[in-house]
Amino acid sequence: MTAVLRFLLTTNGGRTALLLLAVGLALAAAQGVGYLRGKSDEATRNEIRDLKSRNDQLNERNETDAQVWPMDDRAICEQLGGVFIDGRCD
Repeated sequence: MTAVLRFLLTTNGGRTALLLLAVGLALAAAQGVGYLRGKSDEATRNEIRDLKSRNDQLNERNETDAQVWPMDDRAICEQLGGVFIDGRCD
């Protein structure tokens, strides 16, 4: 242990220690940037998934609207399994 300490106190040892520290900090920074990028990518994937889901729901709603709009009250009542009597669906 004392040999390592003596080496670090020399000019070359100090430079080596600073170099290793700089490399360690660079690796830690790269890992942090990678983590943040991955987190951002995940958020983007979630947003895309949510938008696709909303788009699918809107497409389904448009299809339903296209089927229902031309129907009159009697046809809608019958489509829902009811009986249309005196302007009411029972």
